[in-house]
Amino acid sequence: MPRGQGQHRDRTATPAGSFLWSGSSDTRVANNLSNISDESSIFKPVSSADWDTLLTDLIEDGQIEGQDQLTNKNPTSRVKLLLRYYYVLTQQRPTNPDEMSVDHIIPSKEFESTVEEELQRYEHHIANLAELPSRDNSTKGDKSLDEISDPWLMSQVSQYTGIDEEEFDKYCDITDIEELVEVRGKRLKEEFLEGRRFLLDVK
Repeated sequence: MPRGQGQHRDRTATPAGSFLWSGSSDTRVANNLSNISDESSIFKPVSSADWDTLLTDLIEDGQIEGQDQLTNKNPTSRVKLLLRYYYVLTQQRPTNPDEMSVDHIIPSKEFESTVEEELQRYEHHIANLAELPSRDNSTKGDKSLDEISDPWLMSQVSQYTGIDEEEFDKYCDITDIEELVEVRGKRLKEEFLEGRRFLLDVK
């Protein structure tokens, strides 16, 4: 990825940057284009400290800029954008992004059947989400990790979730969600920040 392109993507992937080009106003687009130059801040990566704060708030509190990301019926567009950027930074980019879809590691059916509200809120937590090739995601369906028996599907799920096949039985029930959030959430943050440092040459 060319450095300038990567830095631009780094900024537009943030909550503020994702709205820079939102809306249909010709004036807004014209103003944005006229302000672009080699020194434009749009090509400067967001500081690592800002990314650290954003990811900490999202993983620990389920919030982005004070807005709850856990109470919607589906994963929010902001969370899905950050998840996609995570796969870019960790160089797990799919050949065709349109053929990827978001999967719940611990299936939604587990959350729908529990009466424990404290656990229900983690259904769409970023640590419980992974992008899978759409065909594999369809095959997986609402199976929990310990219900997957096909070797190819197991390897794909392991690759995109970062969970070793030997550990599938550790994250298959809703009672495992808090440990998943703690363990995978920490790893997502570390790999996200390390990926930025490597690809964008930032501190």
